[in-house]
Amino acid sequence: MSLFPRGSGRPARLVGLWMVLVVVSVLAVQFYFGMRGTQVVDLTDTQFVAEVQKGNIQKLAVTPGRDVDEVHGELKTASPVTVSGRAVPIKEFRTFHSRGNAPLSETVWASNPGIEIVTRPATSNFWTAIQNYLPFVVLILAWAFMVRRMQAPKTES
Repeated sequence: MSLFPRGSGRPARLVGLWMVLVVVSVLAVQFYFGMRGTQVVDLTDTQFVAEVQKGNIQKLAVTPGRDVDEVHGELKTASPVTVSGRAVPIKEFRTFHSRGNAPLSETVWASNPGIEIVTRPATSNFWTAIQNYLPFVVLILAWAFMVRRMQAPKTES
């Protein structure tokens, strides 16, 4: 049994279809399994301050912004936070902390001595946008390719 039946005319059409099916399948699997990773929850400033005061912060990564700092962190012990109306235990979080009188590092070290605080430079939004929109562009191009290939040839009578 041959992959290309005799008389099919254009085996490239069949190869193109199989390539599109493989790419779409790989994207679907990556999307499904990528969503099952560790859940990073957005904390409010009040929740963040409460965790700092409890001494429950293990690690922080601060990305300075123009007006506020983006803070990604990890808790020592999982803490329940209400997400969509139900309590979910979280270990990793993200919050936006406004710059006040005392620096963030001093406030955190007062209740959490010896933790690791890393300051990261701001990343370019261009690469984030490319990473987020590339799968949609690939799907649209694959759809356009398949629609174009499926059109019947025009014959003159």
